[in-house]
Amino acid sequence: MKRLRLQRADKIWLAVVGLLILLQFWWLPGDRRLADDSFSTSIEGKRGVYQTLKRLSEAGILPQVTREANRLIPDKKCTLVILSPDRYPTPEEANALRAFVYQGNSIVIAPSWVAPDFAIDSLDIRFKRATSLYDNSANIKNALTTLPGTSATENGSSQPEVRLPPESDVGETSDDDDIPGIVGHGGNEQQVITNGVNALVIQELRVQSSLTPDVVPWRTAAEVTLPTYQDTEILVGRSGRYSAQAASWDYGPGRVIAVATPDPFSNHSMLKADQAELAIRLINHARKAQGLDNSSPVVVSEYLNASGAYHGTTLLVGPDLRAGTLQLLTIAVLAAWWGFHRFGPAERAKSLQRRSLTESAAAMGTLFQRTASGAHVVRNYLDFVSTKLKTLVGPSIGLDDYREIALRARLSEDDVQQRLKNAVAATSRLCTNAQAAGFIRDLAQLLHQLSGQVR
Repeated sequence: MKRLRLQRADKIWLAVVGLLILLQFWWLPGDRRLADDSFSTSIEGKRGVYQTLKRLSEAGILPQVTREANRLIPDKKCTLVILSPDRYPTPEEANALRAFVYQGNSIVIAPSWVAPDFAIDSLDIRFKRATSLYDNSANIKNALTTLPGTSATENGSSQPEVRLPPESDVGETSDDDDIPGIVGHGGNEQQVITNGVNALVIQELRVQSSLTPDVVPWRTAAEVTLPTYQDTEILVGRSGRYSAQAASWDYGPGRVIAVATPDPFSNHSMLKADQAELAIRLINHARKAQGLDNSSPVVVSEYLNASGAYHGTTLLVGPDLRAGTLQLLTIAVLAAWWGFHRFGPAERAKSLQRRSLTESAAAMGTLFQRTASGAHVVRNYLDFVSTKLKTLVGPSIGLDDYREIALRARLSEDDVQQRLKNAVAATSRLCTNAQAAGFIRDLAQLLHQLSGQVR
């Protein structure tokens, strides 16, 4: 019966090891999203825009550029940049951001791809997810778009304005649009990513900004809901009924810039000159519109990334550290199996009785008492006093220097002489246990006086 239990246990251990090995090649389905912060070198990471800002700062074009991961609100006047955070601000943090902007600072914020629709009501920041497809009819194929009221570039060459189809044509597709998930023509391709009930619509647009002269590719899944009572400046958008993709407005003495997508700040966008220029100009516009000088730095906030649950709970099983974690778990399981499994016949445990130091001293005391060997104990204690005396006052003083010992022990010379002579005399004759105990007590009091421990 016991042998069968061991075999069953070995099978369980073997199954656990096999599962850990399998997980190194096939991981359980779940969140495969990489970090999108300014430390990440992934496609959607923001390391490229941070390094570009740093180089422009070193060249004297921009003020000092820093990261901040320990707190949300910097301790001095600056331009705060929050891009694709892992989590959004709590109500308390939103109120802190409102107070920060109201003190004359500026903020640039862009939502994440995972949840593009969120709002900070205290700052009138509202992003709305695009849940329906835009027009993809042939009437707007290859059309260049401009902002409302801008139909010509800076060099005077006119740009063709967008002519929107009737509302009844919205959502109609041609017969050759039979690829599921991707529809559209020209610069209006759209990708639908199903996420439960709602569909995340990623639109690939071509937009124009008041900050750059050229038309720029733009990927987005949301739109900026403009405040109705604020003097709003649309920085990036499309003409007609197409919503704003980046907008700026004053909030008290401060400035808010809301960007509907983190795409222009991503690493792959920073490899393209027109998109990189637009991303830097959006951040620089927040600083210039607020009138901040070079003494006010640009702070890239990583607080909402560093304090997010993703980094705290799934770091060891993330794509970068998963293989090492599984290998360590495999080694731990094998070590546990090695300790659990018995190899060879069982051995009887050999336990040796050991006595403590107190038990040994008690046994020696009992032996001396029964054999009336008090003189031997006094002799050993005299040797201990002699050694201790050399340690305390030096090797030049012995047990027969009664005057020197009396001065250092603050006792009378006759008292010291009587104690030492009685103890020395007891070593050469028989003495009872009570007498030996009295002599040792006298020597111990003398030793305590010499060491300064008066009792």
